[in-house]
Amino acid sequence: MADFVRVNASASLKEVLRAVLSAKGRVVYIDIADGSTLWELKSLRLLRRAGLETEKKLVVVSGTRINRIKATQAGLAAASPDELPGKPNAMKSTSSKTTTFVKSGISKKPAPVKATESIASSPAQWISSRTGDLAEPGKKRKLLFAASAIMALLTGFVVSTVVLQKAEIIVYAHTDTVGSDFDVVFDKNITNDTPGDRAILAYPVREIKKYSQKFDSTGSSAGLEASGEAVIYSSFPNTLTLRAETTYLEAASGVRYRLQSNITGLRPNVPYSVQVAAERGGSQGNIAAEERLEVHNSAFGYRPQVLYARVGAAGMTGGSDSDVLTVSDQDFQKARELIGQKAIEEIKSNLSKTISDNVILIPELTNVRVVSESYEAKIDDVRPDFTGELEVEVTGLAFNDNSVLELAVVESSRSLLTGQKFLEVEQGSVRYTTRSSELERGLAVVNVNLASRFTYDLDPDDLKSLLAGRSTREIKDILLNKGEIAGIKISLSPFWLTKTPKSSKKIHIKVEVQQ
Repeated sequence: MADFVRVNASASLKEVLRAVLSAKGRVVYIDIADGSTLWELKSLRLLRRAGLETEKKLVVVSGTRINRIKATQAGLAAASPDELPGKPNAMKSTSSKTTTFVKSGISKKPAPVKATESIASSPAQWISSRTGDLAEPGKKRKLLFAASAIMALLTGFVVSTVVLQKAEIIVYAHTDTVGSDFDVVFDKNITNDTPGDRAILAYPVREIKKYSQKFDSTGSSAGLEASGEAVIYSSFPNTLTLRAETTYLEAASGVRYRLQSNITGLRPNVPYSVQVAAERGGSQGNIAAEERLEVHNSAFGYRPQVLYARVGAAGMTGGSDSDVLTVSDQDFQKARELIGQKAIEEIKSNLSKTISDNVILIPELTNVRVVSESYEAKIDDVRPDFTGELEVEVTGLAFNDNSVLELAVVESSRSLLTGQKFLEVEQGSVRYTTRSSELERGLAVVNVNLASRFTYDLDPDDLKSLLAGRSTREIKDILLNKGEIAGIKISLSPFWLTKTPKSSKKIHIKVEVQQ
């Protein structure tokens, strides 16, 4: 059933809304007179909003094409008078502004608005407050939508739980260390060094290197020695010769002084001047001129009546209590070692360039001989450093380090049990001990001792069938009691699952080595 509302030019929007609200049908035709202010877009849009709120279809009727276009732009249905499904039987004016006609021909006047009523803040709100019973279908649709959403969530939950469930488990295999030792033959005459034969090709080395280098002094002395001139007096009837190695002068304080050169041709009553230096450092060696010094000689003996000395005019000076650096015998030994190591490093570098980067020269198969050496200083000289020239000869047997490691894999794997798997030789664990060597012939027998890491060979498929349908706690109890397993990491999806899927196809197991 449809209602028809005719609106004259002077009718207000409020009156039209009342008429729409009073209409019984779901379709309301509104015939608006030309020139009415209701043809403004704003008014037409409010009419459209009223239709949406009351769930009625509003059709604006006008014989003018422009008015119909305006209604369409406002979102309303528009029709000309000729397009109406049926015309009213009578058109009686029951109001100066608005008249409503129903299809039966009976006219009805809209209910008057009370004085206390108002359109409120907007016509849409006013209409909504008057049509509470018409909103029931909207509530039903909302309930239906909510029920549909809940069913969709339940369906998704079931699908996720049953269809999309999976378990990802990382198993960390335990690792351990095993020691191995075996003898290897290094031979320059080998043509094929196949791993497992325990024979490896050797490269003979024999080179002479010469170097000139400055070295640091590491000896120490308690202060500087005093030195100066001493005058020797003799009343012995014969001419004397006093060697520096067997003669020393002694002061009254007990300080001893050594001759810096031999005394030859010491005649009676003829003074003989010679340079001397205190045996030990220290300020106590500083003494004044003319102080008497006693002469001691291992051959002539101690004869103070016929042989003695006095300090020269300048006195004994230069003695100091401060510690000083001196050249020691250990410094010379260190110089030999440094030059020998320098020569070996140069030879290693040449071998890596000419043969392979993996060729090494180990100390156990290397000899360094000092051919010649000379130094600009002697032991106990007070100086911070010194220069030395050394010539060394290096002989040895070099070999490819990879060949030893390949042989170590074979030998270490032999000692493993069933279910164990070799991983690697531990870095820095290889030790060499020479059994016998003939470096000149390019032949040596060496014992190799090393440590290697191994792990356990775990089958993921076996673990899948064991862990299907298990909780996290059950999985840990099962796996962590095995000595082959060091740890596990479990991830269940969706996140609310507490057990692994019963189907082993949905369980993914990855075995990793414990780090």
